[in-house]
Amino acid sequence: MLGRQNVQPTMRAAAPQGQPGWPPARQSGQRFPVTWADAGGPVMVMERQRRPGDNMGVDTCIKYSIFVFNVVFLISGCVILGMSIWMRVSKPAQVEFNIDRSLFAVIELLIAVGCIIMVLGFLGCCGAVQESECMLLLFFIGLLAILLLQIVAGILGALFKPQIEETLDKTFAENAAKLSGSAQMDREFQAIFRKFEINHKCCGLVKGQADWGPNEGCTCAPEDQDTSFCEKSIYVQFCRDILVKFFKENMVIVMGLAFGLAFLEALGMVFSMILYCQIQRRF
Repeated sequence: MLGRQNVQPTMRAAAPQGQPGWPPARQSGQRFPVTWADAGGPVMVMERQRRPGDNMGVDTCIKYSIFVFNVVFLISGCVILGMSIWMRVSKPAQVEFNIDRSLFAVIELLIAVGCIIMVLGFLGCCGAVQESECMLLLFFIGLLAILLLQIVAGILGALFKPQIEETLDKTFAENAAKLSGSAQMDREFQAIFRKFEINHKCCGLVKGQADWGPNEGCTCAPEDQDTSFCEKSIYVQFCRDILVKFFKENMVIVMGLAFGLAFLEALGMVFSMILYCQIQRRF
């Protein structure tokens, strides 16, 4: 409606009879007089009042701040993706020691988040440079989804912490039983675990050397069995402690990155919405 668009009426008088411009030239096939104004009356012209924000350009500072932010955001996604993949395939936890796959659910979730962050960072860069409303809106929605996903993951991790620790202890017990086994699969696992003991200077898994039972374990070679050298060279630290320390140290790093990323996500949502509103006001 006219009132909504701040329409302001103005009066314009037609040229009086006998003055230049009167009567108006008659066009072919046109009735005469052309309009009421052409007949000598005033004409009311409806003009839209200009608002302060009309045709306002996009703030260059905001635009390039969002671009720089998305570059940092893209790099953060690469770092999270790289660290998560490293934790997933790292030899101490995955290759040299066969841990239950369910324990890596959080790390696999972070891998997915890292990939999405990289895509959103690229989308935000393009949206800021090209001033695309569609890209900026998708970027905002994507950031909101990731932020909610991180919150849910943190809550689930806190709620299911006892179950995670219980699953970890169960996995250690199952693998400790393989050290004293005689089946072919147990022999293969024992060969891998011996290398793990040497590299990380530990012995056994849950009960130390007792986990090996009648088998040869720890740092003793066959020719050194029942000798004083063998007794002195056995490490007293359990390999379980090495693995638990590995998970705790790396999870602290990942959680720190996740909290820092959450702050960047909230900042990016604010900037992208400001730029989106400025682009809409311009038209």
